[in-house]
This record gives sequence, C-alpha cells and structure tokens, in this order.
Amino acid sequence: MKATIYALVDPNTSQVRYVGQTSQTAAQRFRHHLSVAKAGKNAHPVYPWIRSLSPRGPMLVILQEGIHVQSMKDSDVLGGAAYWNTATAAETKWMKRFEKTGHLLCDVPRKSRTYQMLVNPPTVRAMKKK
Repeated sequence: MKATIYALVDPNTSQVRYVGQTSQTAAQRFRHHLSVAKAGKNAHPVYPWIRSLSPRGPMLVILQEGIHVQSMKDSDVLGGAAYWNTATAAETKWMKRFEKTGHLLCDVPRKSRTYQMLVNPPTVRAMKKK
C-alpha cells in the first residue's frame, strides 16, 4: 500500500492549517473533508475552520506521495513493543515542520514513539550508547 501526506492551506493567509495522511487519492480525501465539514457533525477543529472559509474552502497541497507503508514493531527499531508506521512517521515529520507557525489544527503527537524516533533516531541512540 502507498500513502500520501497532504496539507490543507488557508487560501486567505497561505498558512498550512492541517496535515494528514491517506491511502486514498488526495482528491478523494479532500472531498471527504469537505463533506464532513458541510455535515457539521465532527467536532475536530479542522471542520469548523473549513466551514469558516465557505464558499471558497481550503487549498489542497500534496507534501509527499508514494510512501510505501511499512509497519514494524518498535522492538525492531527502538526496543519497545508498540508498532511504528512509515506513513505516520512522514506525517509527523511534516507536522513538526509546520508547527512553528502555531496555526496547525492537528497536534504533533509528542508522546508517541514515532515522534520520539524522529527527534532521536535509532542511529543517534546507538551512537550515544557507545
């Protein structure tokens, strides 16, 4: 399976407001976001924001595509028992990149093993142990 990392961008300010991942086409996922926002049933902060842009809506930007989704146990990477996913790692990397603006409507999962691995990769950890 392949994944795509995408951003929803405010058309008024050109700021990235949301970073997500999908195994669908980015256009399909974008239509889903618009549909959920229009229905007004989901409480996630991205949907009121999308509604606030009506009728224009956010811009869709592809950040990274063709990510081969590979899952592995953290024990293979970090010595833990949780699972790690290459698409989640890529999504977290992009969230980290855009969090500095302070306008993201999704949180960088700082307590997750994926985030910790991005901040302190196994190769660095191995070098610290020597």
